[in-house]
Parts: sequence; structure tokens; C-alpha cells
Amino acid sequence: MLDEKCTMTWQYVHLTSGSPTSRNLEQDSQKLIQDFLSVGKESPEYLDHVSKQVDKYRHQTVPLKKPTEYPLRIGGLNDTIYEEMEEELEAWENFYMPDRVEMKVIGAIDTFPSLAVGLQLIILAGRDGNIYAYENEVLHQVADCLQDLFENGLAFPGTKIYNYGECFEPMTDDEYSELMQSEEVQKMEGENREFIQSNEDEFLRILARIEEKENVEKVSNEVVPYNDHIASVAWNGWQACR
Repeated sequence: MLDEKCTMTWQYVHLTSGSPTSRNLEQDSQKLIQDFLSVGKESPEYLDHVSKQVDKYRHQTVPLKKPTEYPLRIGGLNDTIYEEMEEELEAWENFYMPDRVEMKVIGAIDTFPSLAVGLQLIILAGRDGNIYAYENEVLHQVADCLQDLFENGLAFPGTKIYNYGECFEPMTDDEYSELMQSEEVQKMEGENREFIQSNEDEFLRILARIEEKENVEKVSNEVVPYNDHIASVAWNGWQACR
């Protein structure tokens, strides 16, 4: 399915009657932008609101200041070459950045000169408020928020770039040291010390029982050495008594 879609020419039209004038197009874009921005990224309802606007304005296009020749086409995951591939969205959320970020596809930029599959750049809104673009196992942070995207366009390559799987790379010594000194780790270590100290007597009793059991098993498994000379004497003595 993906290969077939990669060869398709993506053509979309505004869902409006007749041939709208430039003024009408601008008014439509302004209304779309206002609706998308009516709920801020700090709101718990932010991503749900974004999803509703995507459904409302599906297939409509919004011109961007950057790149000027490539408008944003509004749509969800199923309006891209990744149709019905929910595992791809899960990968974008989980396998690129250090911490998981829930995301919603808000659209795509078609025939965009890049390494993206089918030259289709997938645009996503993150729970953290940032806007991301997916380009073939590379995730770009292209705007700080929806307002930044609509007012200034997208920064590509992104201001931050995340490669597939890099979040699982081993930590450096400095990163490990910083982690061990973090408030969360220090709190966990303190709780562990308190738990061990408060149960010290019980731990010692358990260790004593384990040691006692091991000693008993060691004794029971000992084998008395077999002495050939003693056995021979005993046998000869028995034969003589017959």
C-alpha cells in the first residue's frame, strides 16, 4: 500500500463552492487559523481540540511563510501515505525523543523536496505544544507552537532534530552522574535506605536461615572417602571366617 501511494500525485482542492477569490481564500485561512488557536497549548483539552479542527478543516490548505511554495494541507494520519498505520504514529511518539510525547497528525506538506517517503512531510502537534515534522526516520521540531507555525512558517531542518532510536543510546559518564545526582534518584535512594534500616532485624534473620540451610545441605552432601585397603582387609577377614 505504501509503495503504491508513494507513486501517486497528490492533488487536493478547497472544499468550497465555485472558484473563490483571493480575498475569500485569505478569509477562509484566517478563520481556520483562529479556530485552531482558540485553545492554547497549556489546556488539557489542547490535543482533543486540535483533532476536532483537523476533522473540521480536512483537505483545506493553508499557505505558510516558510516554505512559501508548499502549503500545509490539513488532515489526519489517514489522509497521508501512512493511512491506517497507527504503529507509525506510536513510533513517532515513543522512539525519537528522550521522553514520550503524545502527538496528533494535523496535516502534510506534499511534494516537499526532502528525504521523506513520497516527498510528503508529515506535520504533527505534540502534547508539549511543539510542532514536529516527520521525514523518514528523522523527527524535526519545526515550530514552537501552532501560532508560530501559522505566523512564521516551519523551520526546516528543524531547530531540534531527533533520529529514530537515539533515545535508547547509552548515557555518557556525565549524563549518568547527572542522573544519579537528580532529585528523583536521590529520593529513591533515601527511601531504599529507610526501608532497609527499618527492616534490618528481619533481613538478618532471613540471612541467618539461608546460611544455616546452606550449611546443612553442605554436610549432607559430604561423601566419606572410600579406602581400598580397609575394604580388602574386611573382605579377607570375612573369607577366613567361613
